[in-house]
Amino acid sequence: MNKINPNTMDHLEKVKGFITHIKTAKSIEDWQALLRNEHIALFKKSDQTYPPIAGLFKNEDLKDKLAKIEINNLSTVTEKILYAVLWKNGDLLKVAHVINGLNLERSTSPTAITFHQFGQFLAAPDENPIIDQHVIRAFRAVQEKDSLDMVTLMKIAKSGPLHATRNGDIIKDYINWVKEKHAGSMDCTPAELFYAIDDIMFAFGRWIKSFSKPKGQTFSEE
Repeated sequence: MNKINPNTMDHLEKVKGFITHIKTAKSIEDWQALLRNEHIALFKKSDQTYPPIAGLFKNEDLKDKLAKIEINNLSTVTEKILYAVLWKNGDLLKVAHVINGLNLERSTSPTAITFHQFGQFLAAPDENPIIDQHVIRAFRAVQEKDSLDMVTLMKIAKSGPLHATRNGDIIKDYINWVKEKHAGSMDCTPAELFYAIDDIMFAFGRWIKSFSKPKGQTFSEE
């Protein structure tokens, strides 16, 4: 019989304890306070890497402008540098998925759901929370809290990139859950609370993912 590492069981209890705080969080101050948790602090987003972005397209009429975008037609040095960064990271094709989201059109690829939803967030941040594999991983743990054991936690920890077909139901459940959290708060705008919740769930999902990694191994924020 395999022995369970007592340190691993300690992880489980800490995760379940943190889920309790998530479930009881109501105000934006409650969510922001969770960033001070010693484990969340290790995995939270860098403010320099991820400055606030919700108001990037505020009050802009995007429909006509988006129709005129040509990714290869670059005129300014800034555009060329940003294009070069996208090229270097192999991300040029992701631009089209963000644009589809900005246009509030249906996603054309099940594997592009993260960037499509990000486009929707940019277009209407008061209606569309951000999603990615980390926040959905965290949400799965929240959903499983009452029956969460080490086998389930490790299965969640090993989950990877999102797929619209495979993960469609839980993505919808997460979006509705975030909106319900704002309905029970009302002390800030939806976009402000969505952003605060994303900060916590992103870090929590990365913390859970760390359980699947050999000690000392790191991973990116993607």
